[in-house]
Amino acid sequence: MESSAKVHVHPVVLLSIIDSYERRNEDSTRVIGNFDKGIIEVTNSYAVPYKESDHDINRNERIVGWYASGNEITEHAKLIHQDYYMQHYKDAIFLLVDAELSFGNKMALKAFRSRPVGVPGATRGIIFLPLDVDVECNGPEQTAVHMMAGGSAARSKDKSEVWRVNIVSYSSINRLTFNCDLWFTIFSYNFLQMGDDLIYLCQLSSRIQEMLDHVLLYVEQVVTESKPMESSIGRAIAQLIFSIPKLDPELIDNLINSSFRDLLMITYLTNLIKTHLKLLNLAN
Repeated sequence: MESSAKVHVHPVVLLSIIDSYERRNEDSTRVIGNFDKGIIEVTNSYAVPYKESDHDINRNERIVGWYASGNEITEHAKLIHQDYYMQHYKDAIFLLVDAELSFGNKMALKAFRSRPVGVPGATRGIIFLPLDVDVECNGPEQTAVHMMAGGSAARSKDKSEVWRVNIVSYSSINRLTFNCDLWFTIFSYNFLQMGDDLIYLCQLSSRIQEMLDHVLLYVEQVVTESKPMESSIGRAIAQLIFSIPKLDPELIDNLINSSFRDLLMITYLTNLIKTHLKLLNLAN
């Protein structure tokens, strides 16, 4: 692992760590566990029980390190890392998660790797070197994160809130709009409930329209030379334009209307069957 190594943590890992922390025993103050990877990409995690043996194996992932809850590195963490993980795993990563939100309302996330220090032939120790760490999510994870963030912001008294998300997105349009680490606004009337597919589709269309407005504003600023041009964003815009299917607008309207009619028919038949079953139950 190079000195410039970067750790990508998926949201499911953080949720698993917080879940283990909330479900810990009353007399426990910390939670330790292992996390798995795909090329220094933390995609999964599990809590390590102290008195049980875990026999579950995922052949598609391998252990790259371990995590602990807290806001600072303790002597216990050094002991566990040096006497166990350094003996079994090469360049094991130590992920420190501040589950108690010790510094405001932001959950601190830090990653370290160890290096031996001391004089050869004498007592030696280890030193933890910090690594760059960010939260990375794929498409389904990003949808879940947006919905959870929306549910939190919907409880706010303000009409809109500004959120700062340090998420590396696989989507070109999201990478263009948010630039992985920019400010964006979430409006309270855009929040929706799980399972409402039609409303979600409407809100998704509205969100895409907002993204397109950001793109048009950026292009206008570059054309008027009020903002410097970035080749990476230009390539992303070109790729976005070339990916648009060349379809006739009337054909698109017919496809949407046909799908909508099919959806209405399925909904009608579903309600009809439910009513029929209720009548049969009453008759019996």
